[in-house]
Amino acid sequence: MIIKAQAPVPNGGFESWTGFGLYEMPDAWKTTDSLSMSVGTPSATKETTDMHGGLYALKLTPFFFVFTNIPGAASNGVINTTTFQIIGGSPDTVRHAKLSGWYKYAPVSGDSCTISVTMYKRNGATRDVIGSGIFGTSAATSAYTPFDVNMNYSSINTPDSVLISIFSSAMGSAHLGTTLLIDDLAFSGFVGIHEIPGVVNSLNTFPNPAQNELNVSVDLQKNIRTRFEISDLNGRKVSSFEMKSLNEKFDVSFLVSGNYFYRLADENGNTLGSGKFSISK
Repeated sequence: MIIKAQAPVPNGGFESWTGFGLYEMPDAWKTTDSLSMSVGTPSATKETTDMHGGLYALKLTPFFFVFTNIPGAASNGVINTTTFQIIGGSPDTVRHAKLSGWYKYAPVSGDSCTISVTMYKRNGATRDVIGSGIFGTSAATSAYTPFDVNMNYSSINTPDSVLISIFSSAMGSAHLGTTLLIDDLAFSGFVGIHEIPGVVNSLNTFPNPAQNELNVSVDLQKNIRTRFEISDLNGRKVSSFEMKSLNEKFDVSFLVSGNYFYRLADENGNTLGSGKFSISK
């Protein structure tokens, strides 16, 4: 059952901002301005003349820092300005069906933006990913355009927190001059537990973050052929492995440090479970 009801994202319209000396930050969000302004370059600013609704929108642009270009980013979690991994999030106990919003994008040299959502459930000292979704595009749009991040759930658990991450460009391939405008974010819908595929009892990956190997453990209700797929934050598939047993160890040494999405699929390509993990080297 999906109930089409709107649920607010804290400061999802980016109407409320707080000053931090040389820069402002949208309330309830963290941005790369805390790093980019150390070299005098804004990367996440309050847009005052071009918005979808209200008085302001969020503008993200890449910046140059220590011999490389860094994408402009914003999150309701905490951005590690050394590894650019994003952790934390805000409390949320709703199994949202999707995150919607409006964006304008002017990419340079094939840049692609991403908006991702991850739902978590605390499990002792760690957190389990119980649902995730991503929207990404490299297409330019000169007018505000709607987008949806559709959620896929791999667990029947109720979440306790949500992490939203927005990047103007891909890490490692950002180009100066790319501009992403984001406005009017809102959740909608509710995914009930009976909509979870009735094939997978559990799906776990560890360690997180991983370095060279990723362990995948799955408990199935029936014996079927499955594949484990890994995608980057732009939604591009970077690897695919056949699950020859319920417990596999996959070589991920070829992946660069950063965040990735995984998906367990049956032989027909149907999603049985999904989640998010990190590589740290």
